[in-house]
Amino acid sequence: MKRLILLIIALLPVAVYAQQKSFNELMTEYSATEGCTTLNISKAMFESMGVSVGADSIKAISIEKSELIPHFMGQLEPLIADMEALMRINTDGQVMDIYQRCIDGSVCELIIITTNKDECIAMLLSGKDLELHKIDSLINGN
Repeated sequence: MKRLILLIIALLPVAVYAQQKSFNELMTEYSATEGCTTLNISKAMFESMGVSVGADSIKAISIEKSELIPHFMGQLEPLIADMEALMRINTDGQVMDIYQRCIDGSVCELIIITTNKDECIAMLLSGKDLELHKIDSLINGN
């Protein structure tokens, strides 16, 4: 009996990890879902535009069907659970959360989640040394 309990305890983290989907898996799932849009911008595209933000890619999922938002947010929760929350902005019913994961002091992943009652957009920026001020100027067109 002790062995069975120890085996279950040992396998529990594996089972939890196996249920967590990666952002790429979410992109694949929602790219085939009506009312959803996915976007993948590669480093080569940035380079061809003459833009350098330190990102290797930007991936985004937009959910335009309000009934899908709660399930999607539930799928995002495990992805951001071990990330550091940087900022939350709440304006007129629209909420924007920004999370980061750092390795060795440089930002490697940045997730920006914007939600309102009708739409949810999750954006993943990944790269060795993301330069936040350049990302801001890219988004705001400065």
